[in-house]
Amino acid sequence: MKEKWKDVPGYEGRYQVSDMGRVKSTARGKDFILTPANADKNPRVILCDGNGKNLPLLVHRLVLLAFVGPSDLPARRRDGDNTNNRLTNLFYDGKGAPETPKAAVHLEADIENKILERLSEGVSQRKIAKEFGVVQSTVSRIGKRGRNRLAHAGVV
Repeated sequence: MKEKWKDVPGYEGRYQVSDMGRVKSTARGKDFILTPANADKNPRVILCDGNGKNLPLLVHRLVLLAFVGPSDLPARRRDGDNTNNRLTNLFYDGKGAPETPKAAVHLEADIENKILERLSEGVSQRKIAKEFGVVQSTVSRIGKRGRNRLAHAGVV
């Protein structure tokens, strides 16, 4: 899957954000990936507004702003991992809020099915989490949901 980049609204031509949760500077003719500060909690990057003012902005909010659009609703992560700023993991929390683009929702269901398949092959949760770039609790939750679906269908 190729990483997709979009301009950060309000910073067009200076900064871009990817669907993988990375931010880069494009202002000086050479792309430079920014390293987020506070990476283990709520990753932030410092963007210069063009008037010499530096603003610390949350990476997950920038991803949603660029790919989904602006919202006053809280931005949340599906897996609860503050370092996972991939578009497929992010959503605005609220009634009527756009969760993610339809393609991202389809991709997430596809990834869930692949995770379920790997679990059924007996691969460890830790190995699957590393393989798909998620935390182990996400793999566990997907596995439980999969077992519940089978139980409701009378398979288990």
